[in-house]
Amino acid sequence: MKRRKGNRKAPLTRTGSERFREYSSSLDTDRSMLRHEVIASIAYVRSLAAAKIVTGDEEEKLISGLRDLLKRVESGKEVLDPMLEDVHMNVEVLLTELVGEAAKKVHTGRSRNEQIAVDERLYLRERVAECMDGLVALEYVLLGIAGRESGTLMPGFTHMQAAQPITLGFWAVSHASRLSRDFDRFVQAYGRMNSSPLGAGAFAGSTVPHDRGLMASLLGFDSCVMNALDAVMDRDYLADICYACALTSIHLSNLCEDVILFASPGYRFVRLGKATTTGSSMMPQKQNPDAFELARGETGGAVASLIGLLTVLKSLPSGYNRDMQNDRTVSFGSIARFVSSLRVLSDALDEVEFDKERMRDLLDQGYMNATDLADYLVKKGMPFRDAYKRVAALVEICRRKKMSLSRVDLLRHFPQVDSDVYRYISFEECVKRRSVDCGTAPGPVAAQAKALEARIDSQEKALEKVRKDIATSESLLRGR
Repeated sequence: MKRRKGNRKAPLTRTGSERFREYSSSLDTDRSMLRHEVIASIAYVRSLAAAKIVTGDEEEKLISGLRDLLKRVESGKEVLDPMLEDVHMNVEVLLTELVGEAAKKVHTGRSRNEQIAVDERLYLRERVAECMDGLVALEYVLLGIAGRESGTLMPGFTHMQAAQPITLGFWAVSHASRLSRDFDRFVQAYGRMNSSPLGAGAFAGSTVPHDRGLMASLLGFDSCVMNALDAVMDRDYLADICYACALTSIHLSNLCEDVILFASPGYRFVRLGKATTTGSSMMPQKQNPDAFELARGETGGAVASLIGLLTVLKSLPSGYNRDMQNDRTVSFGSIARFVSSLRVLSDALDEVEFDKERMRDLLDQGYMNATDLADYLVKKGMPFRDAYKRVAALVEICRRKKMSLSRVDLLRHFPQVDSDVYRYISFEECVKRRSVDCGTAPGPVAAQAKALEARIDSQEKALEKVRKDIATSESLLRGR
């Protein structure tokens, strides 16, 4: 049987082993952890010296070589070899070239399974610090709005329909409150992550009598992972961080959607700054809310990253499995983009100008004091359901006549009311009466903002702790 022309085999340009080596390499994602691999290796050498596996002279030679190796790669004098499958093998080979035979002792009792576990933790500590820092910055922008606008009236919406008057400060505090909870999630994720897996070996523990507490202390970890098998299998810390990024991204998307709507012609509540917007390539009148749209779009990536990671981890048997190499592929880029979203949104929101007159004008168009008119009738003895129906009927009349409730002859429609009804349903009074501690009145909003500022103080202390842990491990690159 003749082979069809379209079925002819293309000539092989690479061997199967070459294709597999390229397919199986993790260097593209691992190279971002070169610095952390070197830091962890220095701590490991210190422990080998304490266990008398390497001599004092070898210890100093190896550590000097590791520091020199990092400087050479970062300066471009050395290049990581793509033919070596990961950053760990690159460091081992380069160190051997730099210091000779002593480098062959560094892998004593050590496995790449524990190396990647510690490198990821060290790398992610820095990303978590960036996430925390970005959240605090954005919270401050929102609380700045709350402080300036605690008494500024604006329409409030449910189902995207005009509902009740609120204050702009109240709106800002609502978003800051979400971000404050998001910060707490990163703190909790960090607390579970900041534990050293070193000494776990491949999965059953090392034959080297390591001082695991020493290695943990050198690297700024709070503790050691208790079980070696768990130490190499665990990726909960990464899932925690991806979840925190995903949920925070959803909250950022909600904030972005508000601002995008507020900037649209139907609302015109805000004027966007020029630094984080662009115009149309065709329509000269356009000013597009790019920063807010891009950050809203990144939410899909953050959620996909979480789902991707959980899918990688599902159904894995005990021990390290090569599937786990994909944990970085699905997560590291998304976390970096999340950090960028936080920074850009802080800049973009800080530029926003709110049109107070426009917001006040729209209150009259939405009959947002209807609930307060019903409440007034209740105070005069009318059952609420009756008051509700009577006011709803009056709103329909006002809509047809294009009149606001404040301009209708309420005394004619409701004989039981007094002339003070107009003051009662003024938007200022509607807001002031919602003075419960969680309410929209200026006093409660100021108290809410103050409480959040106090929480930010504690958040900054938590961030400082993370930075201190990072500085502890970084000190290994500078000397004893």
